[in-house]
Amino acid sequence: MQIAGVSEGSPQVSFDPIVDGRTYTVKYKDSLDAATWETLQNTASDNGTERTVTDTTESLAAARFYIVEIE
Repeated sequence: MQIAGVSEGSPQVSFDPIVDGRTYTVKYKDSLDAATWETLQNTASDNGTERTVTDTTESLAAARFYIVEIE
C-alpha cells in the first residue's frame, strides 16, 4: 500500500494487486490509540490492477493511518 500525493487536498491510498473474487475495504484511524478502524470505502473484487482510493472525508486530521482489509 502507498499513500500517493494529495488530490485537491485529499490523500490517495493505492494498493495492488487486486485479485478476482476478493473484496477490499479501506479503513482509517486518526490515532493508533483509537479503539476501532472507520471504513473509508468498500470496493468490490477486481481484475488484478492497482486500486486508488481518494480520502474525501470532510474532517482530515493532521495524521491519518490506513489499512486495507481483504476478504
